[in-house]
Amino acid sequence: MKLYAGSDRVQRTKGQTLGEPPSAIPITSAYQLPDAPDPDYTIRTWRWIVYQYQTLTVVGAPGQARKRDYLALCTGWVKSKDKITVLDSVVLEELTPDEAAVLLEQFHRIPADFFGREFARLFPNIWAWDYSAITSHKEFKKLVEGAEVIFAVDWNTGTYNFAFGFDALDAGLDGHTPETFGTVTFAVEFDSPQLQQFLNAIKTIKGWVEWNGEIQ
Repeated sequence: MKLYAGSDRVQRTKGQTLGEPPSAIPITSAYQLPDAPDPDYTIRTWRWIVYQYQTLTVVGAPGQARKRDYLALCTGWVKSKDKITVLDSVVLEELTPDEAAVLLEQFHRIPADFFGREFARLFPNIWAWDYSAITSHKEFKKLVEGAEVIFAVDWNTGTYNFAFGFDALDAGLDGHTPETFGTVTFAVEFDSPQLQQFLNAIKTIKGWVEWNGEIQ
């Protein structure tokens, strides 16, 4: 089996994975997001909120107070992506601060099915780190320094591409090398300056970066 970077563009259709926003979500001013000039960014942000909200509320039949806490954490997270900031700004009705902190830690990674069925089929066990939630070079280095394969998935489309170690992955899948290798995945906005920042960060740590079949 060989995987070629960018060979599939994942198209997410209405109701496929993320579904429609639950009517029970109380969209009041407390949950509104800052205005953004890019409507795609706004839609993607709300898709993430809906996905996380549905994931949290499907377990344990939570009451309305806990649901409001879940929604407040989700909307608070997308505004800052900083745990301390969210905990300081959100008023919780039922969750304890410790419970909320655990949930916020989970928001750093996104499961494969968020990016569409095809991506989840190809990479069912992958969790993508939210690159925009990484706050320091030290934190990023800790994630990638030991990785033999690094690749990115686009927040908006589910398109994926290898950023480092494609040859190692290709050889490993074909059984040419017996050793195991570590893979780390990041959710990145491909159509923004964030992509180049991501590639530059990899190059600084690894010495080079691969993108669209080219070594930089």
